[in-house]
Amino acid sequence: MGRSSSRSRRQHHCHQGCCFVAGDSHFAAAAAHFEASLKLQPSAEAYRGLAVIRSSAHNYSAAISAYTAALDLALSPTDPDPAGAALLVRNLAAEYAQFCTLTWNFDALVRLVADSRLPPASRAEDRFRMGEAHAAFYTKDYDRLFRLLDCAPERQWPTLGYDLSALMGMYQSAVVDAATDAKGSALTVLERNAAIRAHPVPVCLRAVGH
Repeated sequence: MGRSSSRSRRQHHCHQGCCFVAGDSHFAAAAAHFEASLKLQPSAEAYRGLAVIRSSAHNYSAAISAYTAALDLALSPTDPDPAGAALLVRNLAAEYAQFCTLTWNFDALVRLVADSRLPPASRAEDRFRMGEAHAAFYTKDYDRLFRLLDCAPERQWPTLGYDLSALMGMYQSAVVDAATDAKGSALTVLERNAAIRAHPVPVCLRAVGH
């Protein structure tokens, strides 16, 4: 009876925290509910809620800690619903990767991408793949970046708008950086243009809406 009551209260606090709309004036109340839920029993959902709140408050180190805790719990599910657990892992990994990319927390992003516990389905989500590309660019792993951005059928990029522009810019910058590293000094304008012409942006990145 006591265990059931504790679980109900934990779920109640977690649901109450989720009722607050991001961007409104009630983040403190929402955070209090999530923290109360975590005191009763840690859960990926409550940590995820805290991560969103900490990110909105620009407390990125706290958001990273909360996302890490959420993903650790999601990857060790006690939920009897395996499909639901897999969906939570996929969404969390994508959300965390996008957070790291948008806030330039690339060290955390590199750790996330290197996490061998993540299943292939999680790595197939577009926001996670964007994170993988940014991690490869950040670590100057240009060979990996070029593989991630090629036009193989299994690696098509349906993302539109700004994200495609970012990928195209990243590809071109990587081409110039790789050529600079190979030369060992700064490129001349002619050398830079020659490198770009020799390694054009893949058509799958240029064909918006493919």
